Amino acid sequence: MTDPPPAPAPEKTPLATDPRPRQLLEKYTSLVGALLMDTGESLLEFEVPEGERAPWGGAARVRIALAPEALDEDPEAELLALGSPLFERLVGAIRSRGVRELRGLIPPTVNPAVERIDLPLPLVGTTAEPGEVELAVLPIGRLLARVSIKAGPRLEERLVESALVDLSTGVPVPEDLVRAEPATAGTPAANAREAAPRPAAELMPLLVGHIERVLQADIARAEDEAGRTLKAEVERLERYYGAVLAELGSEDDREDAEDAKAAIRGELERRREEETERHRVRVTVHPLQIVEWRVLAQRARWRLRSDSGREATLEATRLLCGAARWAIHCPGCGAEPAAIAVCRGGHACCPACSERCAICAEPSCRAHGLARCDAGKHPVCAEHARTCGSCGKGHCVEHAAECEAGRHRVCPACAIGCGRCGLAICRAHATRTGELAPKGARWLCAGCVTLCEGGTSEPVGLDEVVRCGSCERHVCQRHQATCAVDGAVHCSRHLRRSDASGRLLCEAHRDTCVEEPGAVLATDEVAACATCGARVCEKHGGACESEVFKPRHCARHLVGLADRGGAMACERHRTMCHVDGAAFSLEGTKACAVCGKATCEGHRRACPWCGRPVCTRDIEAQRCVTCGKLAETADPADELVQAAIAANGGEPPKAKAWKTARDASGTVVELDLGWTRRLVFGVPHGEAAPATVVQHSMLGSKPVR
Repeated sequence: MTDPPPAPAPEKTPLATDPRPRQLLEKYTSLVGALLMDTGESLLEFEVPEGERAPWGGAARVRIALAPEALDEDPEAELLALGSPLFERLVGAIRSRGVRELRGLIPPTVNPAVERIDLPLPLVGTTAEPGEVELAVLPIGRLLARVSIKAGPRLEERLVESALVDLSTGVPVPEDLVRAEPATAGTPAANAREAAPRPAAELMPLLVGHIERVLQADIARAEDEAGRTLKAEVERLERYYGAVLAELGSEDDREDAEDAKAAIRGELERRREEETERHRVRVTVHPLQIVEWRVLAQRARWRLRSDSGREATLEATRLLCGAARWAIHCPGCGAEPAAIAVCRGGHACCPACSERCAICAEPSCRAHGLARCDAGKHPVCAEHARTCGSCGKGHCVEHAAECEAGRHRVCPACAIGCGRCGLAICRAHATRTGELAPKGARWLCAGCVTLCEGGTSEPVGLDEVVRCGSCERHVCQRHQATCAVDGAVHCSRHLRRSDASGRLLCEAHRDTCVEEPGAVLATDEVAACATCGARVCEKHGGACESEVFKPRHCARHLVGLADRGGAMACERHRTMCHVDGAAFSLEGTKACAVCGKATCEGHRRACPWCGRPVCTRDIEAQRCVTCGKLAETADPADELVQAAIAANGGEPPKAKAWKTARDASGTVVELDLGWTRRLVFGVPHGEAAPATVVQHSMLGSKPVR
């Protein structure tokens, strides 16, 4: 089956006008100390320092076009656009300098005040010790990333910056902080503690999450467009396969119409799933660089203890720049919390980023997040969570079932019973029969399912099949077929159709004709030749019409009789005219008097000289070959003398000379009676009476007998 023609791909949005590639180039040139110059509309040029020429192929000067139209003005320039070779070299040059760019210390504008403060938030099942305040140097920064949005045939790329965050905690800080005062290379106070950045594995999801929120509108637009394109593509597929099904439905004589329709519907479902997967929106974030500053701050820390004995710490930060107010953010989600609790993993968390286990009621933050019970639709902690061994989904200890086949716990959705024996099993250890099975769709255990060989090896129940009469395979009631000779059920591998009658035959009741070795025939469609024993079919054999019981003979031993209207006869009941080789009945030929060979009436003549019947081959110049060889005989045999008396009417002939000649049937005798009179007669071998007598004179010839 051929696939439907593909739908035309929508045009891609041009990316050459995106300003971010230039911004990235400006940041790179400022980083390496190169001068970036505008040489025309959408044309740039910069000189590459000595140590930076490796990523640029050793070039000392690079000319850049920001739009395709600018290449008309400067054909030697290279296009800078997302995905272009020049853009990839720019990204490689940035990465060669490191993925982290340090911008220095932001000078403080507020004097630090050392004090002890109390936690100004309600606590949930938790107590807090008084907070201690210290002076710290915090790393703050933002992530620059390349984001690709792919949905169906559409691909878009963006350069996006995340929010400015405290890299030690992951919480946002005011954006105007890095704009108010330029960073310097100064050193902070001696008693300030350097705060280490949060591990990248914990920090990166927060930064990427902010980038996703920035692109939320673009993602929603891509999803909307992909949904419309998917709907049009699915409708096109349904029209195409619907037409194929309608055409198939008009063929009422097809035995496998239902199987063909099921295959087409399966193909449609497969194509629909492929298109759905192809049009799913995928957002890929490629981190490029983290730009980092340092800022002096005061940090207060509280030790928290939950009622179950779990401990955590919570911090508040006061940046000594800008507004310089105390800010408390949830360590899990970065939001300003309405309340604080301690999770099972030892983290402080707020209600917005934590959930309570439905079994033990202990909270867990996002970092130590709870699993979800799909059966009860509630969160559950790791201690009380289970993973279904069949579908891989999560469930809790209260919503678990047992699979007796695999001896493992499964979720309620996967716990089923065998449709034949009732065994408690899961979907992973069960097999589902198709809708077209004799008893419909149902789940069966391994001991109750088998494969039907009659179709496409689809699973069926043992109560829906019978065994093949030739092998151990099973055939269901819907696909079983019987041998036309013995009536037993056989699988498709052991059934063939007769080339003569089209009947189904098993191996034991298949035969072949010696004239067509490759043909498949039934044992009752061939018979042994009564002459040679070779097995032949009706097409290449027949019955001898001269035999009473008319046994079958092969075509090699049957010939049509020329004197019986083409009736067939075997070798025993036919003769062959030796003149033309035609077949005749036993009565249709007689032996030639000269050569003794069988000759038909059409090729048999009476010799004008001796009167005997001879074949046309043995007559020459109005005489047979024997008459042409007559020779004088001085002492004829006694039987010839007796035959001469009988030929002369009972009187001894007064012959002046005797001439004789022998052939296959007898002896020809010619008596010279004088005055041109001749008496010619033929005497068969072993007899003393003539068979034919002819008198010749000047008046003509006269047959006597």
